[in-house]
Amino acid sequence: EFSDMAEVHDVDSALIERTRNWLLAQRLPNGAWSAGGRNFHGLDAFQSDADLALTAYVAWALVDRRPAGFANSQATLDFLLNREPATIDDPYVLALVTRAIAAIDDAHCQAYVDRLMDLMQREADGKRIFWRQPQGSRTMFYGSGASGDIETTAMAALALLAAKEEPTAVRGALTWLVEQKDSRGAWHSTQATVLALKALIEGTG
Repeated sequence: EFSDMAEVHDVDSALIERTRNWLLAQRLPNGAWSAGGRNFHGLDAFQSDADLALTAYVAWALVDRRPAGFANSQATLDFLLNREPATIDDPYVLALVTRAIAAIDDAHCQAYVDRLMDLMQREADGKRIFWRQPQGSRTMFYGSGASGDIETTAMAALALLAAKEEPTAVRGALTWLVEQKDSRGAWHSTQATVLALKALIEGTG
């Protein structure tokens, strides 16, 4: 949040560094961040994928807008790569992992992109593309139903943009996202709106 804000408003860079250093201090020796004992929004819904989702989310935050990455990012990359993409059935979690891997080293993300494409769904016209959560699932911010599918599709688009892959799918996803706006011009929830706008802005190029 603060890294994004710094693009358009004055933000104390020391605040961002203190936050980054605190996050890095919580990392385990195997490069992961553990969800154990923490009530982080909707992580409990991921069960065995909780550590994977949290690690991908934090790694993305640490790498975003910082080409140099973070210290010993290889250990975190190895933790993420240790999970075979074919075993990840939740497209939201898969998109998080793909985005994080692409941000650290995009040479390793092809199999995850392929799996994300396997989980892709199309509208009847074949042009509008989206990703749907499994029944009963939710995002890290409790998104489910329409808002959960919006978060998931936006995260998938962001992952493909980071990987520089599947431009046709990205265009289809962005078209689908535009059509999901509610009567207020937003996307049903705060997090869905933030992610949809982030994907649309990143996809303008």
